Amino acid sequence: MDFTLSEEHRMIQQSIRKFCRAELDPIAGEIDRGERFPVEVYRRLSGNGFVTRSSESFEGKSKIPDFERGRQGQNGPKRSSSLR
Repeated sequence: MDFTLSEEHRMIQQSIRKFCRAELDPIAGEIDRGERFPVEVYRRLSGNGFVTRSSESFEGKSKIPDFERGRQGQNGPKRSSSLR
């Protein structure tokens, strides 16, 4: 089986890597210390076409992640205390 990335996949990989270096590297420590999900980065990823989302419901359940709807609080989903 050939696992070589196509040219298109390499371009996507390079774009994501560049985005992450510019957007996540400077705030990675803060995110880790605060144990929070970076919603602002998620939104920029979405705005750049890297993430798609839908507000449509499927069998009464929204497809938008909880952290985007704000149901889990300001800092995103809470982790189980058993995972700390």
